[in-house]
Amino acid sequence: MNHNCHLANLQMVKEEIGLDAWESIKTSFVGVILKLKELNYTWSAKAVHHLLTNQLVVNNIHEIWSAIEGQAIRFSLYEFGDITSLNCEPFNINEEVEIDHKPFWEKLGVSPSHGHMLSELRLLFTKVRNWTFEERRMFGLLCVLSVGVLGISPGSRIPLDQAKRVLDIEAFDRYPWGRVGFSSLKGDYDIETCQLHDMMREVCLRKAEEENFVQTIDTSTANSKSTFYSRRLVVGRQPAYTFDVDKEVKNRSLRTLLFLESKGVTATSLLFTSHKLMRVLDLSYMCFQWGKVPTSIGKLIHLRYLSLRDARVIQLPFSMRNLKKLLYLNLDISLGGVYIPNIFNEMRELIFLSFPKGLHDETNLELGNLVKLETLKNFNTKHGRVTDLEGKTRLRSLSFNITDKGYTIKTLSSSLREMRCLESLTIYHYKLYTRTNDDDEEGFVWDFVNLKQLWLEKIYMPRLPDAQHFPSQLLTIFLSDCYLEKDPMTILEKLLHLKEISLHFRSFSGKRMVCSRDGFPQLHKLEFIGLEEWEEWIVEEGSMPLLHNLKIGYCPKLKELPDGLRFITSLKSLILFEMANEQKKRLSKGGEDYYKVQHIPSVIFYD
Repeated sequence: MNHNCHLANLQMVKEEIGLDAWESIKTSFVGVILKLKELNYTWSAKAVHHLLTNQLVVNNIHEIWSAIEGQAIRFSLYEFGDITSLNCEPFNINEEVEIDHKPFWEKLGVSPSHGHMLSELRLLFTKVRNWTFEERRMFGLLCVLSVGVLGISPGSRIPLDQAKRVLDIEAFDRYPWGRVGFSSLKGDYDIETCQLHDMMREVCLRKAEEENFVQTIDTSTANSKSTFYSRRLVVGRQPAYTFDVDKEVKNRSLRTLLFLESKGVTATSLLFTSHKLMRVLDLSYMCFQWGKVPTSIGKLIHLRYLSLRDARVIQLPFSMRNLKKLLYLNLDISLGGVYIPNIFNEMRELIFLSFPKGLHDETNLELGNLVKLETLKNFNTKHGRVTDLEGKTRLRSLSFNITDKGYTIKTLSSSLREMRCLESLTIYHYKLYTRTNDDDEEGFVWDFVNLKQLWLEKIYMPRLPDAQHFPSQLLTIFLSDCYLEKDPMTILEKLLHLKEISLHFRSFSGKRMVCSRDGFPQLHKLEFIGLEEWEEWIVEEGSMPLLHNLKIGYCPKLKELPDGLRFITSLKSLILFEMANEQKKRLSKGGEDYYKVQHIPSVIFYD
């Protein structure tokens, strides 16, 4: 199932094929999809995400099992069929549809050798309304297959043998479309990302409603006298003055409690003492008296997930050391000066940990035992040792701030060298990192074979490592205040997967950059901001063939835009900041350099 596919896409289909064809499809064996589209559901993305991302590996291709609070829950092909009413009978392997599809395929402008893409069908929307009833119905069925049954992206094709069935209504109705839809969900599920389209969303909602999976409190239910029996409760957006946590949240068997942007709502000690069985607790934007989280939070010893993101907190209690089963802890609090006691030694199960951006000066943390971490955000060397990062071989995402001068490139490289799983790395120096005698001339030399995102700010490195020591899988790179003396393009253009480059203030202190022929084969976005010494840029023909967006600003010594820009026909947007009036005049229509940018649809000058 593809996340780009939504039942809302069928609204345009309804308008273009006409009510008669639409109603005819509603009576077919896939008509339930149109009925689902017309129903107005509210849904919890977090609840559905939790269900699908806790899947168990099973051998039965007709079943999906999820582990929810220690219990295995089954969702099979047969429940799918009961809920959707789609035909889930076995495939008839001996059946072949012999029908001449070429005339209709020709009218659709598609080769008869393959099925259709939704993106191709959309191009015909304005023409369909003048077609015959049968043609409009068949066209509508093709759209339903793409959007509702297969759940594929607009750029993916319907299999030819399935697409041909719209020409034979009997063959279409006896085909097990429910089995096709369930197989698409089961077979294409990506365990790293939850990809879900509206069809499966409605199925999950119906099943969740049957099982009383989750209940919600929002502006329409907050003042009702309804009793909430579900062990999973979601509190929607609530005006702070109308919602009392202690009175509304009563179920002592509660396992999950999520506050969704309930800004200004205040939590007291009673919330924690009355709900000791909770596993999942999201207190984002929550307020606490005097900005202190009550010590009773330490009683939630079964807690696996805790979020205090953007909560009004300035102090955490030492009792949080009791939360030894935590897997996810989000302390990304926007207030500055947050005090956190040394509570992490026993939280050995943590996989995700995010700190506040500003910690109290007396905060001193030890993280050496957190060897299972996969994500660590906003780590600060002022409040913890870089050497604590050693041994964390599972880390996939790491961001940290250097706030003192006691760390050299050699120290950092030593602490990070074992992180072979790292995919995202952000390093920020609070004060400008000046070169020391211990620094390697070539800067960092890493062996991050899986690194995809790199952000370095105020880290002195006169040149990039050579291509052999640079992450070959890199997708995006951001550099600022690195003072590169040698042209970084000679290294970066060899990275075959690189899609975004941002060179900001003083990241490059040289005068000349060259983008060579055949370099940057996948680059989509390029930014040069605040390169004060940069004077000349050369772009050879054949470089950056897929570049879409280019932004240049605050580069006072850059003499002109390169002639080679005219060869980059993929360029859609050019934004120029603080460019001299003479240069703007040359690049404007009628100017001597206008030929360089005349093919770009959007050229914008900002003063």
